[in-house]
Amino acid sequence: MSWSERTVVRDGVRLVCRDWGAAVSLPGTGHDLHLERAGALHALISGFLDGID
Repeated sequence: MSWSERTVVRDGVRLVCRDWGAAVSLPGTGHDLHLERAGALHALISGFLDGID
């Protein structure tokens, strides 16, 4: 089974959305925060970031 992945990077913060879950990678921490309902959060953040470009 293959999974899809989309990554958005702004100001050193990387948001990764996968079809099986997602994580927000914080620079310098070496840790990911795993999120419930990641697709909805990713869409919200991506839309916001696209709007400020």
